[in-house]
Amino acid sequence: MRYARFIFGLLYVLAGLAKTVPSIEDVPQTLRTAAINNAGTLLEPISRWLADHGGAMTAVVGVALFASGVSYLFDRLVMAAAIGQLAMIACFIAILARTTPEIVAIDLPFAIVAILLIRDKLQKRRAPATRPKVTRDDDIRQRTPASTPQNR
Repeated sequence: MRYARFIFGLLYVLAGLAKTVPSIEDVPQTLRTAAINNAGTLLEPISRWLADHGGAMTAVVGVALFASGVSYLFDRLVMAAAIGQLAMIACFIAILARTTPEIVAIDLPFAIVAILLIRDKLQKRRAPATRPKVTRDDDIRQRTPASTPQNR
């Protein structure tokens, strides 16, 4: 899991930075297109609101992606970052699926890694201690050689 966490952390950092470069991804334009494609659906109000606040959404998503990437890279708050990523991925797919159907294929590996990271962290929390408790007497016995006929 360490390699997956590192690779996807790096991808998240790069994606967060890419949000600041409109020639790579023009988030406000994508949101405007999504609002048009979601017209007449249950998602129309939220799509329209997101399109009206495209600049702010670019900043929010960029910071969230960058922060998640840093969290993954340094193995800090990974559980919170993975849960946040799952929520964000679900929103991306819901809002953008009509505009960019390939978003499902693009975001699926990220969702899988987030789920695996959450599972990994939960298993580590539940795992019992693997080393038996060593008392001072046990430690002293292990350090002193046994008294055998050969040692006398």
